[in-house]
Amino acid sequence: MKGPKNQEFRELMVELVRLFQPAVYVEIGVRNGYTFNAIAPLVKRAVAVDIAPMPDIVQTPQVELFQMSSADFAAKWGTVPSGQTPAV
Repeated sequence: MKGPKNQEFRELMVELVRLFQPAVYVEIGVRNGYTFNAIAPLVKRAVAVDIAPMPDIVQTPQVELFQMSSADFAAKWGTVPSGQTPAV
């Protein structure tokens, strides 16, 4: 999987997700979404967090987008019961 600059670990991340089969993947600081878009189809729930707009994220039913700072997301995520989605 040849890709943009600074993506040398994307293939490894995809293989780790295939191996461990997590139900949820959360990526904070998705930028252009290269890694996120490669992993999202492999999990039941994929959460993208970035302070900037995320127009390149492929939106499917399992994808959730949170445009906010990582600190704001962490504060919201930490107060939500397991299995629920934080309110934006």
